[in-house]
Amino acid sequence: MVFLNTLKIGPRLGAGFAIVLVLLCATGGIGLLQASHIYDGTIEIGSDWLPSIETLGTLRSRADDARRLSLRELLAVDASQMSATRAQHTAAINAFASSLEAYSKLVSSPEEQRILDNIKSSWASYLEVDDKIEKLIDAGASSAAEARQLSATEAAKRFTATLELIDSDIKLNHDGSTAEVAKAGDAFRSARMWTMLLSALALVAGASIAVVITRSITGPLRRSVEVAETVARGDLTAAIHVDGKDELSQLLGALRHMNERLLDTVSRVRSSSESIATGSSQIAAGNTDLSQRTEEQAASLEETAASMEELTSTVKQNAENANQGNALAARASETAARGGEVVSRVVDTMHGISSSSQQVAQIISVIEGIAFQTNILALNAAVEAARAGEQGRGFAVVAGEVRTLAQRSASAAKEIKDLIDESVNRVNSGSALVDEAGRTMSEIVQSVRQVSDLMGEISAASGEQHRGIEQVNVAISQMDEVTQQNAALVEEASAAAQSMASQASTLRELVSTFRLPAAHETRTAVASAASKRVARAAVSVPMKARSAAPARPPVSSAAKAGPVASRSEADWETF
Repeated sequence: MVFLNTLKIGPRLGAGFAIVLVLLCATGGIGLLQASHIYDGTIEIGSDWLPSIETLGTLRSRADDARRLSLRELLAVDASQMSATRAQHTAAINAFASSLEAYSKLVSSPEEQRILDNIKSSWASYLEVDDKIEKLIDAGASSAAEARQLSATEAAKRFTATLELIDSDIKLNHDGSTAEVAKAGDAFRSARMWTMLLSALALVAGASIAVVITRSITGPLRRSVEVAETVARGDLTAAIHVDGKDELSQLLGALRHMNERLLDTVSRVRSSSESIATGSSQIAAGNTDLSQRTEEQAASLEETAASMEELTSTVKQNAENANQGNALAARASETAARGGEVVSRVVDTMHGISSSSQQVAQIISVIEGIAFQTNILALNAAVEAARAGEQGRGFAVVAGEVRTLAQRSASAAKEIKDLIDESVNRVNSGSALVDEAGRTMSEIVQSVRQVSDLMGEISAASGEQHRGIEQVNVAISQMDEVTQQNAALVEEASAAAQSMASQASTLRELVSTFRLPAAHETRTAVASAASKRVARAAVSVPMKARSAAPARPPVSSAAKAGPVASRSEADWETF
């Protein structure tokens, strides 16, 4: 049953009918198969075994005729009788050959073919002896005794062997036909047994399937009707179990879902009715307190208006000061920017001086190299003059002077190079300081810009504060008007609270007709008791003990009760 509940009703019925139809088809198929076997056996008996037996009987009869006529020839008394008998004997032999040829076409098994071959060879051997007998008869009376002797011995022996072979072949065909009859009987009995067995099985299976499928359909339907009647009586405590996937199980699942939703809705409606009653009590208490707090709120609004006027003047002055500071910061930012540009130009100039000093140092290095080479040349000239002796003395003096000048040039170039290197180092140090001063000026410019931006933001914020305070003044004026309207709303709220209490009482009476599980009853009773305690506490608080601050607790409680009531009403409308 549980397995059937997992199938749809359509496939379930289809499977049941399919099983019955399969059994019926099997019954018909087995009957047809066995009938086919019986028909095949009958055809084989009628077309093979019986014609073979009939032909073999004819063959045996004609063999007897040939033997009888052969013996009659031995007993003939005159030539005319002999001639007539021999003609009949020849006709009998030819008839035997015709019957043997007809039978050879009916052979259907190797054993039957073997016997036929033996019959042919045995008959051929008999005909050989029969020919000898005829020749002895034709030889005259002197050979008559020998002919009779040969006919009684060898011819009789071979003829008997031929008849035995024919009889064995007849027995073979008779046994074959008997076997086919037995097969037909077995096939009939098997067909009868299988037909009865499958018919009984189909009957039992059909009845079982009908009972099982009927129960699998009527059972869930009966449970569905019981659940619907239970819900109709207002009893929502029924436990609905779904243990299948078919359409009826889906119906039970839908009923269970409906019962759960209805149970949840009724529980919420009960809780909401209690909340509505509590809310109406709190609203009544709040309305009583609201009148006193409205007067206190009016006095507080007057004090707030005076304070807002003072705050407006202060904020306005701060806005003016912020505008002046913003202007000063803008001018400082412009001055710092110009200083930064001047420092940047100084940095560029120092970089140019450093580059020129490096070029001069390179030129001095070239001069120093030339002086060194000149000294080398003068030294070579002095060596050559010394080699020349007296003739090169003047040239040696000149070479010495040139060498002296080259040394003095090299010394001066070295001193100039040292001075240039020192100047380059100082220029590099100055350039680094100027770079640092440029970065410092950039930072100063950036800081001044940030200060200017902050002053601008402060000025804008002060303006926004001024406009916001003006809007607050307008709002306070509107609040004063609203405070005057609250008195009229108190009376309307009191009437609404009384109406809500009456509707909550009516709603409780309507919902009380439903029977809920113990857990939901306990939870609803606890919520009702808590709501009543809150309502009594809200009503029993004396108004004189309240301060001049706004009456927030009653208002917040009423606000909390409001959404619950609205949600419960929405659920009730859905139900």
